[in-house]
Amino acid sequence: MAAKRTKATARAGEGSGMTLRSAVATSGLLRSFGCGTTLRGMLLAGLLAMIGNALLVSCRRAADPRQLATVDSLITTMEAARLTLHELDTQHYATADSILQGTRARFLQRFDDTLDKNTATVLGNQFIALRETGQRATDHRMVVQAVHEAGARLARLRHDVSSGALSAEDAATAIASETAASETVEQGVLQVITNHQATQRALEQQAMVDSLLADTLTPHHPHR
Repeated sequence: MAAKRTKATARAGEGSGMTLRSAVATSGLLRSFGCGTTLRGMLLAGLLAMIGNALLVSCRRAADPRQLATVDSLITTMEAARLTLHELDTQHYATADSILQGTRARFLQRFDDTLDKNTATVLGNQFIALRETGQRATDHRMVVQAVHEAGARLARLRHDVSSGALSAEDAATAIASETAASETVEQGVLQVITNHQATQRALEQQAMVDSLLADTLTPHHPHR
């Protein structure tokens, strides 16, 4: 029986910084200085702590493969969103805003003229597109931040799920919350893409718009 206890105690000490043999040797040395009783108490407390930690680890539940797969899918989606946003040239917003600042007066003057329907539509759409670029740039930055924060949350969630730190119910609740948040972020990314394309089109047709604005330099005579 004593041999069994010795083996069990030795196994409980595995992974600690002190083996049972070294602990006994240290106990004998300190006992010679009158510290034997104190050291035995310390050793017992240490062994109990190690056994408690081992029991705590053994009680953690195994990760649910389906929950892990769902979290991994969300992480992949957020990474794709991050890469997509990274590819969009944010300088377009500043360029468009600069164009508006330089042409605003000519736009407003032209709007006072009598315009045919096509010219009015082109100039009106262009003015609105250029005017909205400041807000579009802000929205772009906010969505980039949302993607970053979602990615960080998902990384923490994956760690908790894989380590068994969450119960099945808590993990399911957290995953449902992150799924809803991911869908919101995805909609934001799609809107950023749409806005970016609109800004790109505005820049591409600015040369044509400039030719329409050039009419403000000469008197405009409506057709009789």
